[in-house]
Amino acid sequence: MGLYNFKERFAPRIQRWAEDPTHPEAKGHTIRAPRKGGREEKPGNAMYLYTELRRKGAARIIEPPICAKRESVVIRRNESWFEVWIGEFLDDVLDNRLRQMLVIRNPDWRGLVLLDDAECEQLARRDGFASFEEMMCFWDGRLPFYGHVFHWQKATSAS
Repeated sequence: MGLYNFKERFAPRIQRWAEDPTHPEAKGHTIRAPRKGGREEKPGNAMYLYTELRRKGAARIIEPPICAKRESVVIRRNESWFEVWIGEFLDDVLDNRLRQMLVIRNPDWRGLVLLDDAECEQLARRDGFASFEEMMCFWDGRLPFYGHVFHWQKATSAS
């Protein structure tokens, strides 16, 4: 079970996903830094999505979806442009800062793939941003970044 706090600005896009996961403005994943102790979400686990978590006004955004897939991601800036590398979940890097830095410096060494411009735009939109440029403004000051993309799907009810 994972608790996830979101900025208020992302709640409408998550709610849109609950209504129609294929909608172009639907947010169906989250990008997160590794948790301390390597306790990462696993496929099949419920994901509890909130705004104002740990505050008086905490509110669940939607019924808990299920973690469907997880990937590793590197976001970094090279001179005047940004790069996003994504690939298979690297569980041996979770709680090891040195290994994280090695992956940031050489993401292809661990099998991560560099996204092209169109894929970066798609990632940004699926993450709740209007554009990749807006997403990079959000990440400004937090780079380089190593973390994970957690994709969710609707929970199936037992009949």
